[in-house]
Amino acid sequence: MPLPVKIESGQLGGKLDFTFVGHGSDPPQLTLAGAFQLVDLVVSQRSGAKVLRVPSLTLGIDRLDVFGNSADLGSIDAEGVELEVQRAPNGELNLATLAPSDAAATTSKTPFSFRVASIELHHSTVRVADATVTPAFAATLSDVALGITNLASAPDQKASVTFSFETGTGAHFVHRGSLSLSPVRTDGRLEISGLRLALLYPYYASALNLAVDDGALDGATDIHFDGGAAGTLRLTSLDATASNVKMRLPDAKEPLWRVPVFAVHGGSVDVPKHAISLESVESHGAVATIRREANGGINFDRLIRTPESGATPTTSGETWHVEAHKITLDDFSATLSDETVAPPAHIALSRVSLKGENLSNAAKAKGHATLKATVNKRGTVSLTGPVVTAPFSATLSVIGKDIELVPFQPYLSRTARVVVTGGTASVRGTVDFATGATSHAGFKGDLVLGDIAALDEANDADLLKWKTLTLASIDAQLDPLAVTVGDIALDNFFARLMLNENGEFNLQQLGRERTPAAAPPTPTAEANTVQVAASPGTATTWLRLGKATLTGGNIDFTDHFIRPNYSANLTGLTGSLSSLAFDQPADIELRGNVQGNAPVEISGRINPLAQNLFLDVKASATDIELSPLSPYSGKYVGYGIEKGKLSMKVSYFVEDRKLKAENGIVLDQLTFGQKVESPDAIKAPVLLAVALLKDRNGVIKFDLPVGGSLDDPQFSVGALVFRALVNLILKIVTAPFALLGSLSGHGEELAYIEFAPGSAVVDQPGEGKIKAIAKALADRPAVKLDVAGRVDPAQDREALKRSRVDHLVRVQKFNDLVKSGEPPSSVDSVEVTPAEFEPLLTRAYKAADFSKPRNAIGFPKDLPRAEMEALLVANAAVSDEDLRVLAERRAQVVRSNLIDSEHVPGERVFLVAPRLDAQDVKDKGKPTRVDFVLH
Repeated sequence: MPLPVKIESGQLGGKLDFTFVGHGSDPPQLTLAGAFQLVDLVVSQRSGAKVLRVPSLTLGIDRLDVFGNSADLGSIDAEGVELEVQRAPNGELNLATLAPSDAAATTSKTPFSFRVASIELHHSTVRVADATVTPAFAATLSDVALGITNLASAPDQKASVTFSFETGTGAHFVHRGSLSLSPVRTDGRLEISGLRLALLYPYYASALNLAVDDGALDGATDIHFDGGAAGTLRLTSLDATASNVKMRLPDAKEPLWRVPVFAVHGGSVDVPKHAISLESVESHGAVATIRREANGGINFDRLIRTPESGATPTTSGETWHVEAHKITLDDFSATLSDETVAPPAHIALSRVSLKGENLSNAAKAKGHATLKATVNKRGTVSLTGPVVTAPFSATLSVIGKDIELVPFQPYLSRTARVVVTGGTASVRGTVDFATGATSHAGFKGDLVLGDIAALDEANDADLLKWKTLTLASIDAQLDPLAVTVGDIALDNFFARLMLNENGEFNLQQLGRERTPAAAPPTPTAEANTVQVAASPGTATTWLRLGKATLTGGNIDFTDHFIRPNYSANLTGLTGSLSSLAFDQPADIELRGNVQGNAPVEISGRINPLAQNLFLDVKASATDIELSPLSPYSGKYVGYGIEKGKLSMKVSYFVEDRKLKAENGIVLDQLTFGQKVESPDAIKAPVLLAVALLKDRNGVIKFDLPVGGSLDDPQFSVGALVFRALVNLILKIVTAPFALLGSLSGHGEELAYIEFAPGSAVVDQPGEGKIKAIAKALADRPAVKLDVAGRVDPAQDREALKRSRVDHLVRVQKFNDLVKSGEPPSSVDSVEVTPAEFEPLLTRAYKAADFSKPRNAIGFPKDLPRAEMEALLVANAAVSDEDLRVLAERRAQVVRSNLIDSEHVPGERVFLVAPRLDAQDVKDKGKPTRVDFVLH
């Protein structure tokens, strides 16, 4: 009788009863009964591959018919069995060869049949090798226990099976079910505990591009295996919980996910169909690392092996279809890094929750997802809506609140020379995007940008600031780019606006790829016009803006085109800008004040979106202080300005790259200082001209139409119309404060007000002097007052440094108050108690960017309070410009007190250029002061 296996070795012992019966011409019968004991049995396949080794086996034979090819066995008890279970690449199981082949059955007159009443194995070992997966799976199962009853070769005969074992990593498996040998089939329930997930990599490698570095699995599932030609394997009623999982992409070092708990319920796996279905997926407290690589790909895009056309079952089984009916992920956190920008952008998400329904990687599968998260500890975002996969698309309702913008600066730097240093965004609307051959992205909704601060990178200066910018009814899309904005409201804003020597606004130079024009304007044959040296542009057809409303604005404007330059600080601006599009200029209307107290009005039309800039603007202002313009007057006039006020009416018209400007100017009490050697200065007796232009009230009026550049020899200026001053104001007598001081009890020291070093706060003695000065001016209506701030570079510089340290300490507490939701109005309003000072100082020291003493391992040392404070003071930067600003602040606060508190008419109090040293202080007063001069 041919056997499907070979017996390599073994020792047989036992007691048998033989029965032989002859029937004449009929085949004889030979039967055996009894008990056998096998020692060191080794069984292999016909190919020579080892299948079984039994160190000790006891076999009870009820009846063995040698010639009848049948066996009826009572029991098999084995100890220490070693079994080799191998699955070939074609799915064929080596154990299937233990049953007779169809060929053997057809050549034998009587097929071999058997029955075993019971099989018991203890302390055995099973080595498993599965070549149907890549890489091939191999494992050794120890402490294997097997119990089988009623195992038979009869077709579809089911035996009861109990099977358990442990792995070398501490996992425990128990299976209870049934087994049929003809054909090989098994059904049952498998329970697993403590399985290290990394061992299962070969089985999910074709579906998930994922490596599991840590994590254990507890679960249970029903198993259905059919060892026929198809070799099918299915799992149903799958429930599993993974704990302490760490996962990464195979080619990455950093973790992709760290998951304390991840559970699936109601799952099924159909291996022949390459399908995975999960009723629910739950996870809590996971940490994810999401990285957008330099090529634009996202690391999570590579998690599931999905072709662009979607996952569809194929005969080759190369693609898996994965679906989840319900996903609940809570309390996640994630770090997002985008390497497509430089420097890479980093965004932290916390308290992330994701809820999904019917999500799948099948082609055009539609599900629903809701995502909520906290962004960079302060902002919140919520997205919810339908999601379609393969190719991916979604239409999501978006709500975002207080999202900080600074982390998104790298995206702005790619296209603009603008540096955002502060601000938040809040958004409400709908975002629609899709990938693939017809990729698109769009947004409809409202956007609010709050507390924005931005720098002009090219000029290294403040560019924009505002409290609130509201953009309503946005309709924006990419590819092609098109943006429409409804109403716009801007509140409490600041803008730095400059017109350069080439007739270009700094706002036109903010594009990263644009090269600013370098050539000066060229005069034209037309009177009072100049050709703007800029290449014709392209109309901005992708942008349309609705009506804009401005309140509480501040525009710091400098005109470098007009000679001498004109600068103005416009405050308290309110107004509006009508709808603006590439083919339609907008009406502009603004009202405000220059330098705090000079009213200004701007009106006209403007269109920066046209192919060439269009501008038709008129402006007027009165009582502008002239001393800030001293550097320009020194360069172009040859004298600095000590004092004076400016009133003006200007008109700018730009069309077809031609600029026409007219300026009507009135100067009141203009007084020049010392002569400045400048090659650009007007070659004329300026002081005599000023004297001739002044009227009896010290007023100069003239008109200045601009038709070119002063640097061009063909430049022509319209006639200067002036009215000469017939009587010069008498010079104030020397030392007039001696008389005034004797009347008020202050003496000669009434000529100045002292300040504490580094301070611009008037103390009580100073307030007394201000009252005395105000009374003196009230008594002398013809007398006017010059106010000059002064600094002592040594004392004030040191005091400002200490003030900077105090500001850094208050900034730390200010940040804490902002995070707690109780921000004060400003850093300067923060009060720091003595008990708070040292901890806040320590934080300020750690945050400061300068070289610090370090310990033996290279970390900054912990220093006593005095040493930290000394280092902060030593590294505080105070420039000469800071000293100048302090001097100007001292003068301004005194002037404001005289005008606002003591009601001195503003036209009688003048700020003059500050004194930046103490060299000419002849009295006994402090050099940190404000000096007065009467005239």
